[in-house]
Amino acid sequence: MPISGPVRAPASGRGNLARFPGPRPGAPATSPFGALEAWRSRRRLRSIGALLLVLLAAALFVRDRMGTTTVLVATTDLVEGHQLAMSDVREVEAQVSVVPSSALLSWSEVEGQVLASPMGAGEILSSSRVDVPSDHTSDELRTVSVPVPDKGTLALLHPGAVVDIFSATPEPGSQTTRALAAGAKVKEVPRDSRGESAGTVAIQVPTGDAPAVAAAAVESPVILVLAE
Repeated sequence: MPISGPVRAPASGRGNLARFPGPRPGAPATSPFGALEAWRSRRRLRSIGALLLVLLAAALFVRDRMGTTTVLVATTDLVEGHQLAMSDVREVEAQVSVVPSSALLSWSEVEGQVLASPMGAGEILSSSRVDVPSDHTSDELRTVSVPVPDKGTLALLHPGAVVDIFSATPEPGSQTTRALAAGAKVKEVPRDSRGESAGTVAIQVPTGDAPAVAAAAVESPVILVLAE
């Protein structure tokens, strides 16, 4: 005999399946491959940062070295009248912008010079700070500015160098040059902002020879012959 009553539909098979936890929508991946890639990315960033720091340090070093020249400075405080020795000076690199045009750049320009005024330690040595030794008194000498267009001759000249001066123009009716002054001493070799000779030298000559030397230097370049 049939049994009457409500008939229930069979349960869906889905209801009999166990539910396993899974990633929520939008949640980051937690696979080992994702973690490895993140670590590699951080490592690359650190490497790039270190490289940038090295490049920055190199750029700063190059910037500091550009536009510099070697100058001589006093190693200690020096008094007026002190005769300079090699131990009194040392070479340093200085920015060209702070180097005076009269700075002395080599030991050959300093040896035996006498300070005309006191100097402090670290001060740049220049020709204006030294007196050129002379056998004459100041009243017997005159300083004449002489153009020297030949760079080879300029390279040989330095404060204290002894030269004989000749006119480049031969005497009338003669093929020989005329002597203008003997035993003159170079007082200064002016230099430009790059540390190069400016093309003239200041020479101390006896008072009696100064007019002839000055006049000859205006007419044409004179001839300088190193006497030592």
